[in-house]
Amino acid sequence: MSNPVLVNQTIPDSDVVPLTSRVGAEIRGVLLGGDLSDAAIAAINQLLL
Repeated sequence: MSNPVLVNQTIPDSDVVPLTSRVGAEIRGVLLGGDLSDAAIAAINQLLL
């Protein structure tokens, strides 16, 4: 079950771009090469579910 409050506070809807049914979505503005906060990791996890 997703938690829209956490996701929207950490990764705004405008930064999540739906693509295709296979790829799902592109999450913009998140640098995966750096240290991610626990909130960012949780938000990405919710978007993947």
